[in-house]
Amino acid sequence: MALFQPSLSLLVYGSSGFVVAEIYLTLNKLWSRKHEPQVVESISPMSKLVGLVPVTVFAIDGVLRHLWVVAIVNGLWIMARIVQLLIGIGLWEAGRRRISLWVMLRRALSQERSELGDLLKALVRPTGARQIVDILGQLATIDGELDQAERQLIQTFADHWQIALDWQAIHDHQLANASLRLRSLSQAVTSYLELNPPKDQARQLADLSVLIIRADGKITLEEEITLAETSNQLNSYVHGSNAEYHYVNIVTRSHEQAGALMALLDTVVERQVAGGTTYLVGPYFSDLYAEQVAKQYRALGFFAIMLDQAGLDRLVEEELGEALAVG
Repeated sequence: MALFQPSLSLLVYGSSGFVVAEIYLTLNKLWSRKHEPQVVESISPMSKLVGLVPVTVFAIDGVLRHLWVVAIVNGLWIMARIVQLLIGIGLWEAGRRRISLWVMLRRALSQERSELGDLLKALVRPTGARQIVDILGQLATIDGELDQAERQLIQTFADHWQIALDWQAIHDHQLANASLRLRSLSQAVTSYLELNPPKDQARQLADLSVLIIRADGKITLEEEITLAETSNQLNSYVHGSNAEYHYVNIVTRSHEQAGALMALLDTVVERQVAGGTTYLVGPYFSDLYAEQVAKQYRALGFFAIMLDQAGLDRLVEEELGEALAVG
C-alpha cells in the first residue's frame, strides 16, 4: 500500500485541479448572465441552501483532521454555492437591487415553495392526460346518458391531474346522435395514440374504459359496440401487432346516391368492379362496430356489407382477376 501512496497523493491533488476548473467554468457561465431573469429563475435557492450543509460539514471535518485537500475543495464548493445562491435570489437582477438581501431570499424561497410540486405533477400526470379525460367523458355518454357514478369517476381523474373539465362539451357529446358519438370517440382514441403514450398507460386506459362503461351497472348496445372497438384499438397498440381490421363496402344504386355518399364521408376508397362502383370505408377495429356502421348506411338507402380482412383480400383478388381479363 505504501508503494502506491505517492501516486495516490498525486491523483488526489490532480483531481482537486479538475474541481477548481469545474467550479470556475460553472460560475463563469453564470456570471456573465447573472442579471438575466431567465437565469435567475433557473437556479433553485433552496437547493443551494441545502447543498451548503454537507460541504460545510466536510470542510470543517477536513480542517479538524488536517485533510487540507478535502477542506480546500469543499471550501471552494461553499463559495460556488453562495455565488449561485446570490444569483438565484436575484441580487444582480435589474429592479431588485434596492431590495434587502433578506427580502430577496424570502421571496425566492416563497416562490420556489409554490413550484415544488410541479415536477412531481409532471411525473405523476400521464402522457395525454387531457385526451384521456376527454375519452372518459365520451365513453360515459356514449349511450346518450351520464350517470352520477360515471360523472364522479371522471371528476376524480380530472381533479387528480388538475384538469378543468368542460362539462358543456361532454353534455353536447351526450346530445349528439349515436353515429356521431361513435365516430367522435374513435377519433379521440386515435388522436391519443398519435401521442405515442407508454404501452402500460394505454393498457390501463383499456381497463379504465371497461370500468367507465360498467360504472352505471348496465351495458347498452352502444356501450358494447364502443367497448369492443376501443379495447381492440388500444390493445392493438399495446401489443404492437397488426389489428384485425374490418371494413364496410358500400354499393350505390345511382349517381345521385354516389354524390350523397361522397358528401357524407371524409375519406372513402372508390373501387371499380364488374358490377359498377363500390366505396370502401374504414378500417374499424371490431366487427360489431363495422356492422353498426353498415346498418347506418343501409338505413340511409345504401347497399352496405361488413367485410373482414379475408373478405377484403378476396375482393381485391377478384378485382385483379377482372382487370387482367379485360386487359
